[in-house]
Amino acid sequence: MDRRMSARSARPRMRDSTERGIAFIWALLTLGILVIASASTMATAVSHGRLTSHYLGQAQAFFSAETGAAEAIEWLRRNPLPLAPATPADLTQPILSQGSYSVTIAPQGAYYLLTSTGISALTGAQRQVSRTVLVTPQSAGPTRSIDFGIATGI
Repeated sequence: MDRRMSARSARPRMRDSTERGIAFIWALLTLGILVIASASTMATAVSHGRLTSHYLGQAQAFFSAETGAAEAIEWLRRNPLPLAPATPADLTQPILSQGSYSVTIAPQGAYYLLTSTGISALTGAQRQVSRTVLVTPQSAGPTRSIDFGIATGI
């Protein structure tokens, strides 16, 4: 009986080589799935990074343009004289590291059209905002100075 057992154990079994082949195929399939999952996760992360950068640039440009429009309204409060279409020198400037803005003021009868263009320092994106402003005298004091009221969004 011992001889039969030793003779059987000495022979290679056919099932063992088949099992090793299947294990190798499963390992390759698992590795392939992990590589594909990793690549798709990386592609998604890169895509989200680009979208975030684009959104941030657009937001910076928009808020730079809004800052320019607010500065132009304040400039009109200080300088209420009739203006020729112009870009006043002090209304074109950078805003720290956020970007810059440029404002044009165009008179249209009693109204002024303010067009402010903001540029993002991050992406170079541009956004533009416009305001229609009516400048009217509100009161004349004893010193004959005139205060101007400004209405936007007309």
